[in-house]
Amino acid sequence: MGSTFLLLSPLAKGCGNFSTIQRIRSHLETAGHSCVLWDPDTITDPEMLQDIASQHKIQMVLALHAYKAGRHLLGTNLPFILIFGGTDVNIYAADADKLSVMTRVVFLAKGIISFSQSLLNAAMLLWPSLDTSKCFEITQAVVTSPSDFSMIKYLQNHCGLEIPSEVEPKIFLFVGGIRPVKDPLYLVKQFGDLHKRRKDVFYVILGSMADAAYKDEFMAGISGVPGVVYIPGLSAADTHAAIRGSFALVNSSQSEGMAVAILEAMDLGVPVLVRDIPGNRAIVTDGTNGLVFNSCDEFQQKCEALLDDSTLRTVLTSNSSSYISKYHSLSDERQKYIEVISSSLDPSLDIA
Repeated sequence: MGSTFLLLSPLAKGCGNFSTIQRIRSHLETAGHSCVLWDPDTITDPEMLQDIASQHKIQMVLALHAYKAGRHLLGTNLPFILIFGGTDVNIYAADADKLSVMTRVVFLAKGIISFSQSLLNAAMLLWPSLDTSKCFEITQAVVTSPSDFSMIKYLQNHCGLEIPSEVEPKIFLFVGGIRPVKDPLYLVKQFGDLHKRRKDVFYVILGSMADAAYKDEFMAGISGVPGVVYIPGLSAADTHAAIRGSFALVNSSQSEGMAVAILEAMDLGVPVLVRDIPGNRAIVTDGTNGLVFNSCDEFQQKCEALLDDSTLRTVLTSNSSSYISKYHSLSDERQKYIEVISSSLDPSLDIA
């Protein structure tokens, strides 16, 4: 007989957390457990969370993000496993009040899961006395299921984009929630300039508005920039099709735990150009399975190299496919989550 888990995670569709927690849910349910998903943004106090747990007879909580989800567990008696999201350790820890909350959370957790060793190393710098025996690295798996969605047709029919018949569009695609930490405006000027010189190059920013306060700044930043288009979000299957139909995927984020969109692009045979941050370096080796840049100028150099060198593109996609098969398999992820969760549950429970 399985157990019942509360999966506490940001649930905005289109964001990496959402796809991650959906995979974890599938892993647990495959093993015979039951899962209840809940967005921490809808929880007002510990009593509410305790009521939710009582109503659904929850035996364990999986909290994705040490602050967004973890803070709600303080003041409850619920056992939980904490999954670092990336921005909790890399961004939120710079705020003294948030760090204080997360410090209490990490030491109460029965287990801690990190997507990469680099993220776990960053956590150990924040909390040197953390018990490493309860810390586990589980790399993100990747599952893609592209629809028959056509990015070119969508841009023509819904965005009014005019593409000359003699031009074969090369779409560089950004995928992620629109918020400051993802820095979607970082490369807009470079792409505007590039489009003026190379009319076949377009930059498509795809993602839901994840920060209402950032909306005006973002929309002003892309307004009137030639070759730059914003799409406010698509279904997972259409997003996978959009990635597959792109020339390259771009990640300009200031912080990542492990970017699912990068892994999806690798799985779909699309080159990736990623900003030089620890979360990205954990999965992308420059010149081997992708290209890494640490400035706008370096991005432009590597972007043009990719445009002009078909052999480079072939090498990158071949290596990325092998990398995904070796390090990001769904079966390995499932086995590791089941092992960690089973070891953290009360041994008196009947574990699948």
